[in-house]
Amino acid sequence: MLRLKRFYGAAFIHMLFYRILIFVAPITAVFILVGIVSGYPAAIFASRILILASWILFAPQLFAALKAFSLVSSKGTAFGRFSEPFARLRSVGSSGHLVYNALPYVGTLIWTAGFAVIVFAWFV
Repeated sequence: MLRLKRFYGAAFIHMLFYRILIFVAPITAVFILVGIVSGYPAAIFASRILILASWILFAPQLFAALKAFSLVSSKGTAFGRFSEPFARLRSVGSSGHLVYNALPYVGTLIWTAGFAVIVFAWFV
């Protein structure tokens, strides 16, 4: 696990957050159900905190999924480093590869804005 950190930092963060999320998600579900069934304010507050923690932990998963979608949709031209002649051949007829390059970052930005909206709606 720590060897991955030296080799590829983004993959390490993705893997670490995913492993934490595996434990947080069922606990969040239990607190949501208890909050819905009982209406107990402490359970509702705890479920909100756990939802926000899950939201943060899911962000690297979302980024990786959007990046994979961009790579598949652009047929490997997004985020790729090709030789000049091959890149010119691949770019003929595909003018949208810049959109595919921006998609993971825009998606993560929208995800972060949603987080800010939920925090504002729940706690302010």
